[in-house]
Amino acid sequence: MSYVEPFLRLVVIGKLFNVEDFTYSLSMIEDGSGTGSPPDEVPQAVLTAVTNFHATTGLFSIEADVTAVKLNEIGTDGRYTSNETVWHEFVTPIQGAGSAKTPAQVALAITLDTDAARGLAHAGRFYTPLPIRVLQTNGGLSAADQAAYADAAKAFLDALNLAVPGYQLGVVSNVGTGAFRTVTGLRVGAVYDTIRSRREKLAESYLDRELDGFVPRNSSPRGGRRTPAPTPAPVEIA
Repeated sequence: MSYVEPFLRLVVIGKLFNVEDFTYSLSMIEDGSGTGSPPDEVPQAVLTAVTNFHATTGLFSIEADVTAVKLNEIGTDGRYTSNETVWHEFVTPIQGAGSAKTPAQVALAITLDTDAARGLAHAGRFYTPLPIRVLQTNGGLSAADQAAYADAAKAFLDALNLAVPGYQLGVVSNVGTGAFRTVTGLRVGAVYDTIRSRREKLAESYLDRELDGFVPRNSSPRGGRRTPAPTPAPVEIA
């Protein structure tokens, strides 16, 4: 398996509740002008696009901090083409601009469309952290809130398309001989998604309550509370 041609991979990195990690990535393919050259540092236009998106008023929780951005060329073998990682770490993390808090694993999916309805590289997706718009009684976003996320995502992706000379957003695949397609649009659903890996570091604590009025009755010695086996006495070997 291999990619058709080298491309840039943009990775947005951050923290949730100052503990949990999150990342999402986007691919940038050459735009056909022949002017594309992997940058030696993350362009300011990319940093501005990421900042403006995540700091959009009322879309993402203040507990979601963007801490760094990477932008590196990936070769046809799926590996970095350079030994040097192009990386920008924000001195002050980019915070969401909403005071509400949602569970760390809650995300909003942004689907990237191409001119193909099926097949390799026909669509992509990335998951934004901690969306905070209040859900309706049907469990989904209102039409107005859905539009707010879609408009912010469009502004973000449009800005990225202009941020790196010679490149544009694309969807890439390394299945078989590989494929790539230009991103032509986006979709935002009304139902939040779940990314289980975004709640692996949060400290869990349990609180027990003993029930009243029950009669202990178990069909197997494995039922109920287990009593630890006694520790065997040490055996002295002569």
